[in-house]
Amino acid sequence: MHSCLRKKHGLPVFPFSSLSVLLYEIRTLPGPSVEKLFSKKKLFSQDTQIAVTMLGFTIKLCNTFLTRSIARPPITVIRSGPKWWSDPERMIKHKLLYFTMGIDQLPLRRTAVIQTEQIRFHMCKPSPRINDATGYKRARSGQIRTWYRRIQYQEYYLQHLFTRHAWGLLRVYPGNTTKIHGRADDGYVGYDAVPFHRYNRSPLPFPAREIYGRRK
Repeated sequence: MHSCLRKKHGLPVFPFSSLSVLLYEIRTLPGPSVEKLFSKKKLFSQDTQIAVTMLGFTIKLCNTFLTRSIARPPITVIRSGPKWWSDPERMIKHKLLYFTMGIDQLPLRRTAVIQTEQIRFHMCKPSPRINDATGYKRARSGQIRTWYRRIQYQEYYLQHLFTRHAWGLLRVYPGNTTKIHGRADDGYVGYDAVPFHRYNRSPLPFPAREIYGRRK
């Protein structure tokens, strides 16, 4: 919906247009509710509703960013735990990627063991440090925590490395400012909100640059 119509209907003016905003506007339009529109007037079929829902999942789960994606610090990613970092389906996806490419899965297995151990005790109170005059317990727990973080940093790096390597082999166009060795060493930018490269400030061509040759 155009910004003028948004103001006319009393809706907030968003600086961008996305599927979530579209669904929000459909649900907040004045008049009959969405259920009445779906049931009586048949403006949207059941297939259309399913397609819109699946498109939303696709935008969230697949690599469909049209602008730069938001990078998180590795420690923040690792602390997300089973919500994202050690999600079983995601770990199995990387296990299959490593198996297909013939790469050993030891860092991934170590990460799984570490996360399983942390999940087991994450609701427990920390053990009280009594009779620790030398500070051994405190130093030992900090040492193990540092080891666990470094092991998971290694897996974090390997996941990025081999995912981009697989994208280069499968001719996948990555999200903006992502580097693929041998294809886009300066960071590929397709269509972005600004008409220049965010890092080296070179103007972007239109249509977007092709980093893979045409199929014969």
